[in-house]
Amino acid sequence: MNDPISRLLADAWVEKYRTPPKEETATEWLARTKDDPRCKALYRALDDLAEGREPRQSDLDAFNGDPYLNLQYYDARDEAVARYGDDLVWQTDEPEPGDNGEAE
Repeated sequence: MNDPISRLLADAWVEKYRTPPKEETATEWLARTKDDPRCKALYRALDDLAEGREPRQSDLDAFNGDPYLNLQYYDARDEAVARYGDDLVWQTDEPEPGDNGEAE
């Protein structure tokens, strides 16, 4: 199909009759990504921000390359800064004394 008019007509037909891509709901996205280590790091970072703490650098590094996850992080960080001011507590990657990783 080297004829430009045939190609133009074929493109127009495909555009008119193609099936649109299915939109992914938030529930489907969560089910698909809940076991992703990057998403787990994002959830830890969001929990830290909600409690007035800066997330650990290791968590930030885990999802740093994904623009969608970064956008969620920066939105949550803006809200935390608005709520707590510049009084966010810095954390290190080392566990706190007495913290053996067990949930209470």
